[in-house]
Amino acid sequence: MLDPQSQFNIYRRDRTSVWPGGGVIIFIHKSLQSSLHSIDGSCFPNTESIAAHIYLASGLKICIACVYLPPNISIEIFHENLSYLKRICLLENLLILAGDFNLPKIDWTNLVPGQDTKSTEFFDLCTSNGLNQLVEAPTRLNNILDLLLCNDRALISDISVGVPFGMSDHNSVTFSIVTVGGDSEPCADTIQLLSWNKVEWNNFAAFCNNVNWYEIISADQSANELWDSFCAVIKTGVDQFVPKLMLKNKLFRTRKFKSKVVRKLHAKKQKLWIKRRKNMSVKDKQKYKAAAKNYKRATIQAQEQAELKLVKTNNLGEFYKQVNKNSVHVSGVGPLKSSTGDLVLSDSGKAELLNSFFVSACTSDNGVLPQLPDQAIIGDEFTLDSLTFRTSQTKQILKKLKSKTSSGTDGLPPILF
Repeated sequence: MLDPQSQFNIYRRDRTSVWPGGGVIIFIHKSLQSSLHSIDGSCFPNTESIAAHIYLASGLKICIACVYLPPNISIEIFHENLSYLKRICLLENLLILAGDFNLPKIDWTNLVPGQDTKSTEFFDLCTSNGLNQLVEAPTRLNNILDLLLCNDRALISDISVGVPFGMSDHNSVTFSIVTVGGDSEPCADTIQLLSWNKVEWNNFAAFCNNVNWYEIISADQSANELWDSFCAVIKTGVDQFVPKLMLKNKLFRTRKFKSKVVRKLHAKKQKLWIKRRKNMSVKDKQKYKAAAKNYKRATIQAQEQAELKLVKTNNLGEFYKQVNKNSVHVSGVGPLKSSTGDLVLSDSGKAELLNSFFVSACTSDNGVLPQLPDQAIIGDEFTLDSLTFRTSQTKQILKKLKSKTSSGTDGLPPILF
């Protein structure tokens, strides 16, 4: 339910206690190259932490770690968590630490540690490793429990504290990662699509009937030239009679609520959260919790209705399109690890690595060629003098095309014919 469109690579570490649920998780969009951090989690079995790398086109490698420290954690497990964080800090040049640290006694505004041992030791870890704490507003009641730590202040911008995620009693923290440089070409924020479901077919047919096809195809041209002339006329009609849609690029697209009911409940939740933040009354708290529950319930129902609608359409193509969208890495093959343990990020490197593996897994060539009979020499008597296509045969083949399938390399979908 957290990623119904399968747009993210998910790195998680579930809680191992007897209590149900819990743990930490990182979502990284599949348009970005990413991999799980190589640090051995078995050395820190009592930590609720996960780390991953993001590889940018500019050559930057950023480590993002998600951490949870329970409020009543024992001093032994607390020290184990500190050891994990120290290891991460030593290994990474660019590091972002985020999570619920449950250390309310630290005064981050004036940079004064608390009097207790945990607060003092954690504050010392931050100062000794050059970590800046960037959250300035309370995230639960009047306390800053959820922290955003970074060893390069210029890497983070647009930090804000907002509406809690789901039913959480902690406010959410949003921020942007600043990346500069890189030799990759900028990606367009919008793309153009043709709306074949809204074509003016009568006008399109009239356009085709008014074309002098005999003049176009009777010229002394090769087969490829004839096809190009035919496609040029058809594409002229496409430009005139097929509506065009400008959609936001998938890389820049934000998830939108399809249901008006869900949008209204989301707005109501935000409004009550702002009111509750200004006036910490029991009544406002109850109203906010009720709105959060209604919003969560409506979101789940909207997703269920969308899936049920897909099933009822009885469209096998759309069904497999949805399945593939939820199972395929949208940007191609993710990072691979070579035999030496190095991560392979380039397309050529991945191709070489996969080819080497397939060669090693397949049957080896023994160098023995099979005996084949001599092929007859083809002479002029086997040459075709002519090739005939009948209108009835062409129509019969075109009728068998599935109108809902996608376009071929020529860009013309079967519904056109």
